[in-house]
Amino acid sequence: MANRSFHSFYDLYITDSLHSTQAHTSTATEVNPGTSTSPLSNLLLAITHLSTVAKNYGELYNILGWGEPYFTVNSKGHLCAKPHGRDTTPGQEIDVHSVIEEVLAGTTNDNKKVQFPMILRFPDVLKVHLNSLHAAFKDAIATTGYRNRYQGVYPIKVNQNKDVIQDLVRFGHDESYGLEAGSKPELLVAMGCLAKAKPGAYLVCNGYKDADFIALALSARAVGLNCIIVLEMEEELDIVVEQSAKLGVEPAIGIRAKLLTKIPGHFGSTAGKRGKFGLLEEKIYGVAERLREMGKLHWLTMLHFHIGSMIPTTEIVRKAVGEAAGIYCNLVSRYGAPMTVLDCGSGLGVDYDGTRSGDSDMSVAYGLEEYASSVVEAARLRCDLSGVVHPVLYTESGRAMVTHHSMIIVEALSANPEPPEDEACDQLMSKIRDLSSKQPRMAANGGARGLVLARRRAPEAGHRDVHAGQEDVQEGDQRRQHHLQLPREPLRVLAGGRLLGRRAALPDDAGEPAGRAADAQGHARRHHLRQRRQDRQVHWRRRHGAAAPAGPGARCLLRGRAPVGVVPGGAGMQAQPVQ
Repeated sequence: MANRSFHSFYDLYITDSLHSTQAHTSTATEVNPGTSTSPLSNLLLAITHLSTVAKNYGELYNILGWGEPYFTVNSKGHLCAKPHGRDTTPGQEIDVHSVIEEVLAGTTNDNKKVQFPMILRFPDVLKVHLNSLHAAFKDAIATTGYRNRYQGVYPIKVNQNKDVIQDLVRFGHDESYGLEAGSKPELLVAMGCLAKAKPGAYLVCNGYKDADFIALALSARAVGLNCIIVLEMEEELDIVVEQSAKLGVEPAIGIRAKLLTKIPGHFGSTAGKRGKFGLLEEKIYGVAERLREMGKLHWLTMLHFHIGSMIPTTEIVRKAVGEAAGIYCNLVSRYGAPMTVLDCGSGLGVDYDGTRSGDSDMSVAYGLEEYASSVVEAARLRCDLSGVVHPVLYTESGRAMVTHHSMIIVEALSANPEPPEDEACDQLMSKIRDLSSKQPRMAANGGARGLVLARRRAPEAGHRDVHAGQEDVQEGDQRRQHHLQLPREPLRVLAGGRLLGRRAALPDDAGEPAGRAADAQGHARRHHLRQRRQDRQVHWRRRHGAAAPAGPGARCLLRGRAPVGVVPGGAGMQAQPVQ
């Protein structure tokens, strides 16, 4: 079936080198009693059914969004891997479901039964990613007239699996593809893997470094590896000078620049002027000046920057590369540093949701070709403007190199049963009818409005369902006529123990009388009508230009309506100044 190998954690490698397919026949036909169908009609019916299944599952799990062009759904509704991307032929597609069934039926290398979880790897995807990356930069260099080459490195921290690293070095041998290490264990792994790489492949050392780290990096350079030590802090230069003198090995030094360009979202939190890593522009020039004073300026060969992962747009790429290229040109033209490499770091994103929008941390608004063109064009323009020789361009793309190449398979222990479609529709319609029957019937004279207010104003009534029948409407009209005939009794408002006025206001629910809950509906109607009547009188006076009565009871405490500077008092009280 497929070339595979097992490891202790059930790691399954699948390649199409020995992959052979078997023809599967499906007879998904449905014949009504008393009717006859031809073989052609049966075949068309089966094809229609299978294509519908594939379309439904593809849309349900958005496989065409996150999996394009390496995953799809076949006619059986199974997840299908396409190890060569768009160049995958039908005979090279791998049915993941069939692979899992075959693996579970076998045993591991030590004759144990295979269990979940397991990891499926497709190393051909790594090769496609690498070839696409180098092809994109070659096209961009040829199109823009850039007068140097592209040479990438893979950051080991993205995936430290031995097989993954060895495959990447092997697939990128012709392009001198290198590795990046950020710790001493990663540096040891990189030294072992690059022993089989093409001479000239770079070994870039990033991260914070102590004396042991730098000594190990100098040892790698002593055995013939093209190792560059990237300074993250000014203090690391002293350690490099000390270890170099101790071991008798001259290093190649790079400097990480802390750019002002930032990316939005989660991945840009460590970039910008206040970022955690790298040196600001003036400090970079200070390091170059120190090297020149020591006579070691020839150690400085590379400028490196990294503004964050998942750069959403190419506009940010151009801005960052242009800013870094400006620093590079200043180091070459002003300080005379014999620099040859501009390392643009990582940031090449993966469009996980398939929208190509760049509106979230899981989406980017460009493809591989657009990214390469942005990097090359921005570097070329800046170097041409400064009259500096075009440097070798580096990127440390890790996410974009290993994505889609592996998956973890776990066992589904339980699932919620999904009801049949007809039953679900019936239940939904039943709930809709039940909710509709509980809604109050609205009358033309607004009788139900008071009932709704009553429900809102009477929480102690238990929020019971209220049905506004004809009797409720008639009773509401009678109460409304009764309260319109009552004399107006202003509410006396106390503030801080002093009477401030007689303006009718909304009563406090905390001090309601005990009998109010029993007549919550009537209370809500009374307050509503009283408030409307008072507001109508105030607006009538304003429209007709009538002077406000002198009596304090007619004055208003609402904002913007009180007399300037004073608040009217009540019976036996003088007007109070407004604070």
